[in-house]
Amino acid sequence: MTTQDFLTALSSAYWEIDYYKFLEMTGFVNSQYSLEKFKLFQQSAKGLIQFDVQTLESLINTETKKTAEAASV
Repeated sequence: MTTQDFLTALSSAYWEIDYYKFLEMTGFVNSQYSLEKFKLFQQSAKGLIQFDVQTLESLINTETKKTAEAASV
């Protein structure tokens, strides 16, 4: 999956998944905990889809390289 595919799917999920669909998809029951998780999903998705693909890829690639270098030491 490319970064663009990820952002497209995330954007679609952000707009199409309401709280009750979120419960169904995650297996959570209606509770304050579930509501907080749903709100966190919405907030996180909204933030990520505001990034352009190139910036997000640069951030991910830089961190991936640092993680790979640390693992090889």
